[in-house]
Amino acid sequence: MGKEYGKPAKMSAFPPPAAHLLNSTMLPTSSALSPLAPLAPLLILFHAHPSPTSWYPSLPPSSPPSPQLYSKGPLDALFVLGWMAALTLLRAALMRWVFVPLGRRWVSGRPPRSGKRGGRRSRREKEWDRNVVRFAEQGWSAVYYVVFWSWGVRLSLTSPFSPLSPAPWPAWVPESLRTPTAHFWLGYPYVLLPAQDKAYYLVQTAFWVQQLVVVNVEKRRKDYWQMLTHHIITVALVLFSYAGNYTRVGLAILTVMDLSDIFLPLAKMFRYVGLFKLCDATFVLFLLSWFATRQLLFFLILRSVWSEAPQLLSRACPSYSAAQGCFYTPRILCAFIVPLVMLQVIFLVWFAMIVRVAWRVARGGDADDPRSDEEEESDPTDSESDKGSSPKAIKANGAHLNGSAHDDAGLRQRR
Repeated sequence: MGKEYGKPAKMSAFPPPAAHLLNSTMLPTSSALSPLAPLAPLLILFHAHPSPTSWYPSLPPSSPPSPQLYSKGPLDALFVLGWMAALTLLRAALMRWVFVPLGRRWVSGRPPRSGKRGGRRSRREKEWDRNVVRFAEQGWSAVYYVVFWSWGVRLSLTSPFSPLSPAPWPAWVPESLRTPTAHFWLGYPYVLLPAQDKAYYLVQTAFWVQQLVVVNVEKRRKDYWQMLTHHIITVALVLFSYAGNYTRVGLAILTVMDLSDIFLPLAKMFRYVGLFKLCDATFVLFLLSWFATRQLLFFLILRSVWSEAPQLLSRACPSYSAAQGCFYTPRILCAFIVPLVMLQVIFLVWFAMIVRVAWRVARGGDADDPRSDEEEESDPTDSESDKGSSPKAIKANGAHLNGSAHDDAGLRQRR
C-alpha cells in the first residue's frame, strides 16, 4: 500500500467466477474438484503473483511496483474457519509432543507414584498431573503471543503510522493533528490490504473466535462473565474494524494487547518449575508492560478514535458510501468507541486486581486468586491422609488459551 495517501482504487463489488479461483491459486484443474480446493482460502494470500482476477479483487501492479493488494469478501470466513482448525491442531501438537514432556521433566513437586489401592493415584499425584497440563497450556500461550506480537510489531513499524518513519503529512492537516495516531485515519478507507496485513488480521480473528468458544467449553471459573465480556468485545472490535476498513487502528490495538500476554504465561511456567525468583521478575515485567500498553498506549488509541477520527474522517468521507468503502458517520464511530471504552474499563478492573496481588506479594503474602475455580474437589478414592496432605500451596489456576489477566494472581506457590 506504501506510505502515500491517495484515493482508493475502484474495484468490482462481485468476486470472479469459481474457475478463476482455481487458476489464481495455482490449483490443478480437472473435471473433478481438486482435493486442494478447500485450501484455497489459505493459499490465496500467500500466492506470490496472483492474477488480477483472483478470488479477492486486487489492483494490477503499479509503477513503480508495489506489494500485491487484496480486498475483503465473505469468503474470508473460510480462511478464519481454516485457521481456527489449524490453531487447534497446532496447540494440541505442541502440548502433546513438546510442553507435556518438558513439564513431566521440569514441573516441581512430583510425588512418588503410589502402588496402593489397586493402582489408584493419590490426590497429590493427580494434582501434579494437572500442573503438567497447565504448564503445557501456558507454553502454548507464550509461543502464540511471542509470534503474533512480533508479527504485529513488524507490520506496525513498516506502516504509515510507524513512529520510526511516519508517512509525510498532507498539507491540509493542521499542526494540532499531526500526531502519530493521526495516521490511523489519513488515507481512509483502507479497502485494499497487503497480503501480510490481511493474513495477520484474519488469523488473529480466528484466534479470538476460538477463545470465545473455549471460554464456554471449559469448566466455568468465577471470572467467567468478565472473560466472556472481554472476548465478545474483542471479536466485535476485530470484525468491525476489518469490515469497516479501520484496519490501521485495529492493527495497533491487537499489537498493543499482545505484549503483556507474553509475560504472564512465562511467569506461571517459572512458578510451576519452582523458579520463584524468575517468576517474580517476570511478574514485574508483566505488571510494567500491562501499564505501558493496556493503560497508557491503549488510552492514546482510544483518545485518537474519540478526538482525531471525527476531524480527519469527515474530510476523507464527507458522506457515507458503502460502494467506496466509506463506513463513516458519527453514529458508526460511536458504535466503535463504546466497546473500546468497555474494554478500557475491563483493563482498569484487572489492573487494580494485579496491583493488589503485587502489593500483597511485596509484603510477604501469598498470591492467591479468588476468582478462579480451585479444581480441588474431593475424590472418594483418596485416603484421609491424602486429603489432608495436599497443601494449598500446590493449588494452581486453570489456564485459558489466551493467558490474559483473568488468572494473573496465582503466580506463586507458598514456600
